[in-house]
Amino acid sequence: MEKRYRETFGEIHAPERLRAAVLGLPAEAERPASSRRRSRRTMTAAAVLAALAVTACAAAVCRVEILPVEGEKWDPDAEVSFQVSGDVRRMELSEFSQAVRDEVRERIEEGGWGREHRFDTWAEAGEYLGVELSGPADMMVDVSLVVKEGRFIEVRLWGDVDGEDYGVEEGTSLWLDASLYTEDWAGPLGDQYYIHDAEGAPESELTETEYPLPGGESARIVTITDRFGGSVYGFLARDNVLYTAYSLYLTGRQELAEELVRALLADL
Repeated sequence: MEKRYRETFGEIHAPERLRAAVLGLPAEAERPASSRRRSRRTMTAAAVLAALAVTACAAAVCRVEILPVEGEKWDPDAEVSFQVSGDVRRMELSEFSQAVRDEVRERIEEGGWGREHRFDTWAEAGEYLGVELSGPADMMVDVSLVVKEGRFIEVRLWGDVDGEDYGVEEGTSLWLDASLYTEDWAGPLGDQYYIHDAEGAPESELTETEYPLPGGESARIVTITDRFGGSVYGFLARDNVLYTAYSLYLTGRQELAEELVRALLADL
């Protein structure tokens, strides 16, 4: 049973850090640079484009939309793709801390793409950036200042949630990302997601729901299922930050994965 479990999950083309967590591999297994969070993702799941029909968010409550990808696609071979669009405020460089401003100017002068930092808590990350952030108190977070073609376009944050705090079990995972966009970011404020057909898999389902949160906010939750399991993504737009809570799960763990994502969103 253990062998079959690992072989089946091995067919899912997910980032190594997600695969390791769901399979219960040692924590010291580091994710390669190529699997770090990027503005465009590739997931494994069979899906139907018609499932991308989207209902608009309630006015001034849910500030995230799921849209079709328009124009040239980063991954034209994907069977299904969608664009996340968050109603968040673009930031000016002057709003960030002096440390960030200095580093950005240095990156631009040197022609670099940016630099990554690691902090013990989201509060420490927010202090470094000079902005207010929400996240689990004891969660380590990586921060990347994204400079592209001489322009500071975005700040990305990501981290692995402590499974014991939220009841993560074998066959599931839980992660939290966040993005802050600047005035130089082009296009919708959010990531593009690409879904590939799993060979021999039946058509998967993509469902979208609105999840009310304490305080009058509402998040957008997208669940994708296929023969291996699937993934759950929860998107929350708050002022200048777009949060993404997500869980990759194996067959039979969808309900738990959705509960994990909702619990994390409620804590933000």
